[in-house]
Amino acid sequence: FQFFMEAIIIGQLGGILGIILGILVGYGFSAIAKFHFTIPWLAMFSAFLTAFIVAIVAGLIPAIKAAKLDPVESLRYE
Repeated sequence: FQFFMEAIIIGQLGGILGIILGILVGYGFSAIAKFHFTIPWLAMFSAFLTAFIVAIVAGLIPAIKAAKLDPVESLRYE
């Protein structure tokens, strides 16, 4: 469960930071090139949803593997 939650949190932070960076770069380019920048809200929501789904899928595989491990065997090699 911990691996899964960490993957979701990291995925969401990456998605949010990517959206913020995309908006800032878009406004920066619009100021340099002198054109009007509009934020496509549907595309932004789609990007956030995609990051969420990818984080869930990427977090499930290690979480399932970690759930199947014996804690004693896992800690033996550390």
